[in-house]
Amino acid sequence: METLFQQATLTADASLSREQLIDLLENKHPATFRFLEKTSATIKLTGNHEFNSTSLLDAIDSSDDNNITWADFHAFLQRTAQAYQAKGGDKRRDGSPQVRYIVQQCLSETTRKWKEVLTTKFGQSTVNGLASGVPYRFRVIALNRNNLESAPSASCVVTTMLETPPPPSIDDRRGDPVSAREIKFAWDKTAVFASGLNQREQRKHAIDNILSEWTDAGPDDEGAVSVKKTFRRQTTFRKTDNDMEIISSSDMANILRDLGVPDTREKVQETFLALKAEEERLVDEATARGRTMGRTNVSEYISLDLMKRWWNSDNITYEIFRSEGTQVEWKPHGKVAVSASKISPSVCKIPCYKGSKPYGTVRGLAPNTLYYFTLRLSTSRAQSCSSKVIEITTAPDTPEQPVLISSDARELTLKWYPGKNGAHKYLLEGKLHEALDAHTTASVAQAAKKEKERGWVTYFEGHENTAKVVKLLANSAYYFRVSCLNTKGVAGMPSKMVICRTEPRRQSLQPKNADEFFTIECTGDVVVGDTILFTERLYIGRDGKLLTSSNPLAFTRSLGADGSRGESRLGRYVGERTIAASVLKDIYRSPRHTLEVGVAKPISRRMLRLEVIWSTVSTEEACDHVLRKDAIIQMDEEQIFEFETFRVPVSPCCARRLPSC
Repeated sequence: METLFQQATLTADASLSREQLIDLLENKHPATFRFLEKTSATIKLTGNHEFNSTSLLDAIDSSDDNNITWADFHAFLQRTAQAYQAKGGDKRRDGSPQVRYIVQQCLSETTRKWKEVLTTKFGQSTVNGLASGVPYRFRVIALNRNNLESAPSASCVVTTMLETPPPPSIDDRRGDPVSAREIKFAWDKTAVFASGLNQREQRKHAIDNILSEWTDAGPDDEGAVSVKKTFRRQTTFRKTDNDMEIISSSDMANILRDLGVPDTREKVQETFLALKAEEERLVDEATARGRTMGRTNVSEYISLDLMKRWWNSDNITYEIFRSEGTQVEWKPHGKVAVSASKISPSVCKIPCYKGSKPYGTVRGLAPNTLYYFTLRLSTSRAQSCSSKVIEITTAPDTPEQPVLISSDARELTLKWYPGKNGAHKYLLEGKLHEALDAHTTASVAQAAKKEKERGWVTYFEGHENTAKVVKLLANSAYYFRVSCLNTKGVAGMPSKMVICRTEPRRQSLQPKNADEFFTIECTGDVVVGDTILFTERLYIGRDGKLLTSSNPLAFTRSLGADGSRGESRLGRYVGERTIAASVLKDIYRSPRHTLEVGVAKPISRRMLRLEVIWSTVSTEEACDHVLRKDAIIQMDEEQIFEFETFRVPVSPCCARRLPSC
């Protein structure tokens, strides 16, 4: 108002006539005119008498003075405000809020058309019923208790998110989908929300794309967010000699921000790449149609036509995110920890795939590791939330080549070690290579023919890394390989094949020929696969139960020099037991193997699991304690070597690996 008085033609006393003031307000300042017309006044403008008016404009028009100075008008406004406060005008008697807010949605930035979507007394609110993946423009207008509107706020542009897609699935169409270090995914482009839009929005976008192709141009009215208007508002906007509208590439972040797109460094770089790809596509199409189209230097300037094509594109980019990965915990007897029933998508923070095809391969994973994956969609304008989590365990790594640790006429014992991060189970397969007696014995030749027709045969499936293969042909060569399985039953790549030979038929191990077989004295170098012979002393405890010298918690050794008399504080000596057994398992793990595989720390005490071949006792009183053939026992290595221990020499083709190597 002060500016209005200054710009108007004033009289000699710096005043303005009432008629001139009202004409200026109505013609040149309509917003101020409406404000004065709707604002109530209950005091006089000038003079000494009181005046009750319905508006400030009436107070001015009904004034007794012909001319009004700025000082008089300013004093009048101050008295009006003071009178309003004196009468308690800060609150309405009906308790309604002093200020309300009207949220308006832009229908067309070109025609400046807006519509009211909600009214609220709070400083925040939620607008519902919007379409997914669509940019919107909103502004707010304040409304006082007299229903007087403020000037509209600056508008803001926001794009709704795309619909959340379904999670990715394993792609069984492209060979082995899950391997030790990569997983092949696929997703259905026709599934519900696979494009981030519902069916109605998909139909609308399809129709818009068809019309754009027919007219070779976008719509004249771009709706709430006009790329053309936003483009022309940039500080570097200019027209070239051939009327091409361009801006500098340095304005990329600014125009993205004005369009309601995050102006991060990654998004800016991604937009540059998309513009280059779109330009290459247009050049190829023009060339195919026999037309010539020049290329622009996107790194220096951006054209309006290229920007509009990128903005209106519905091309979808698929992104897969994964978790850090959790190695499956090793448990006895193959037990594993059960994962949580519900996993939040927030655990998947590592981007591992990005592309436009409905399938992809995630690489760089660790073997035998549990991962969580989610899928996210993005377009030039918006992106979706992450999908639900899919849980996948990679296949185990390729195990080491199995080694032969003992052989017999009809059976072989093999051992192997898993690859990095171990395995849940093992699968030992074998097939006959050649029966060496087939050329001389007809029955062997017939049996070998049937054996070869079987091909690869599964001889063992379990959690141990040692297996005894039985019911083989004597004096025959077999191929063997090992595969590792994870907790979901997914197998990794099989190991290298090893060829092993069974022994010709020979005399079996018996107590009467022990001196012929057990010829090597052991000095603590027993390994899995060895056949050993050792002796232990037996005692009967006070409760009548058997105690042995291999139980260090129940037995205290106090033998004489000649060993003829044994005393025990807890039991009575009843004799000795001699055992011939095969070493099945060694629970000790070397530091080197612990470091490579990544399992628990090695146990200080070494325990051996044995399979009994035969056993004898020295007295009749101990006959009840003879161990049956094929019985499984577990003993401390120190107790096995308490007395002299012998082993059978291994075949030259068998491998012996000490636990400390």
